[in-house]
Amino acid sequence: MNLLTISALMNEGIYSKDEAIKLVKPYEGHFMVLAGHPISTGFCHNCVTLAEDRPNTLSINSTNKKATNIYTFEYITLTEGITENEIKQLEGKIGTCMGVLDSVTVEGFSFKRFTLMLNNGELFIE
Repeated sequence: MNLLTISALMNEGIYSKDEAIKLVKPYEGHFMVLAGHPISTGFCHNCVTLAEDRPNTLSINSTNKKATNIYTFEYITLTEGITENEIKQLEGKIGTCMGVLDSVTVEGFSFKRFTLMLNNGELFIE
């Protein structure tokens, strides 16, 4: 949750890009459990989906409630792959992703947000 808060404050201009990165860099290399989200076969905000351009990787686009502000793009590379058929079978269920935070970068110019890359990932179905 701290990463989302810092990203939101950076998005609002309270933290600069450099200040925000300095605050989140200590999390790199640590195991993280992300917030649970519904699993979806297509793109949607605040859902777990298959990443289009990364094999065996899940993607989450975390936003505010109205989806007007994007806070993070999260990519979780799974230790055991997952297929499109498996995602279809899980659609609508709540999935919690976890893994080791490999890197945090900033994207965007006017509205900045974090990109989180997690490795050794797992998907837990609630």
